[in-house]
Amino acid sequence: MIPRPASDERTIWTPPQAIRFLRHCHTNDPDFADLIAFLIGTGLHRGEALGLHWDDVHLDAHTIYVRWTLSAIDNNTLALTVPKNRKSSDWVALSPRVHALLTHRKTRHPAPQ
Repeated sequence: MIPRPASDERTIWTPPQAIRFLRHCHTNDPDFADLIAFLIGTGLHRGEALGLHWDDVHLDAHTIYVRWTLSAIDNNTLALTVPKNRKSSDWVALSPRVHALLTHRKTRHPAPQ
């Protein structure tokens, strides 16, 4: 097996940097801005957020349930898979800001019947 190269140390944005990025996204790509605000507000990984279904969103209880993650298989096929560890499958509380974002999205993009 080929060893994986060492990854660089990750840096975390400061709140002003995150706000600046979100403002830029809202101007240029509002849907992407919603995704970034959701990721920041929930702490989910990108694949967990992209694997959510509206059935997993419980707006009345201000929670979501992570059941799936969107994964790249062999770097060329996307598939919904269960999270890698049991702790990842869990309920996540929604802040008022994220709840408002999801409520707004649900009215703009209702789930298919």
